[in-house]
Amino acid sequence: MSIVLITGLCKLLARLLKLLPGNRGSALPGLVATALDPNWVAKIVRENKLKSVIISGTNGKTTTAYLLGNVLKAGNVGFIRNSTGSNLMRGVASKLVEQVSLTGRLPVKLAIWEIDEAVVPQAVKQLKPQVVLITNLSRDQLDRYGELDTVLSRWQASFAKLPKNAQVIINAADPRLKALTWLRLSTFGKVNSKLGRQFPAHLEGKFNHDSLWATRALCQALKISKLPITDIARRLPPAFGRGESFTVAAKRYQLNLVKNPSSFNTNWQMLVNHKRLNQPLLIQLNDLLADGTDVSWIWDVNFSELSKRHLPVIVTGTRAFDMALRLKYAGLKSNLIKVTPNPVSAFNQLKRLPESRKYLLATYTAMRQLRRLLT
Repeated sequence: MSIVLITGLCKLLARLLKLLPGNRGSALPGLVATALDPNWVAKIVRENKLKSVIISGTNGKTTTAYLLGNVLKAGNVGFIRNSTGSNLMRGVASKLVEQVSLTGRLPVKLAIWEIDEAVVPQAVKQLKPQVVLITNLSRDQLDRYGELDTVLSRWQASFAKLPKNAQVIINAADPRLKALTWLRLSTFGKVNSKLGRQFPAHLEGKFNHDSLWATRALCQALKISKLPITDIARRLPPAFGRGESFTVAAKRYQLNLVKNPSSFNTNWQMLVNHKRLNQPLLIQLNDLLADGTDVSWIWDVNFSELSKRHLPVIVTGTRAFDMALRLKYAGLKSNLIKVTPNPVSAFNQLKRLPESRKYLLATYTAMRQLRRLLT
């Protein structure tokens, strides 16, 4: 089947999907395109001579891509980005379906792709990126990725498919990434006097700081490093579900994605550091495919100072009882653990609390569900 025919069919499908309530199935057009032709993405990239940047790693992908996208906008640089969070190849293909004309032409020559760790080999093969940036690597969704050595070996093997002039950029602060090699390999993560040590308020925490350094490194690779990156970042609201604040009935809610021990520890430590551990708190733990079906990682989370809490923690989600048990073993008194498996009921319970500031920590599908309730 020709590129033009596949493109036309998938664009029609995308238009029909927009008519559905809630606009679900955003990745379906791309899934159909790649099913009809596994090399459809590669053909579109080749026909348009599309320059691609791949951003992958355990934590910080979305924030880095979000920051880079806004820096490019400030510099009037045209680009496309899979900003909906669909970071598998079907998400990449869906974005291309959305942007490409019926004749297979794209309006820009640059693409920023947030890519799932397990999909890097496929993405490199199809996109032939000019830049690959790896944010970090830690244990995450063992049911999908396997152990860290497995992920590293797959990444390294995928580099053989890179164009010879491609750049690979890794986080200098992550010792695991030192095993990766490439002819044009550079690092980010060291403090640079041009950026300074004052980070935007919503970019607190190690992974967010790393995202700012990563954005700087990408701008250098794209030869647009003269833009005021930190000033641009300071004016931005947080990325989707990553510390976003919502005001509902004069009460503030902050939503944070916690998808693995590293991200949970980072967000928990921020609560402790800012003396917010006794604010109303809801934790939603799901075990759907996008979350990872193995939730044993919650036992690797360091719930420091939890025993000092005197307000209840509302626990919800498909694995609410697992989280409740973890909190009990972490030192939270049994009478302060409120298990409400239904997320809507749990959210309503949180809303009824009188305090004016509330926090929500949630895995990926849980974050999206809570965000819909907040908006």
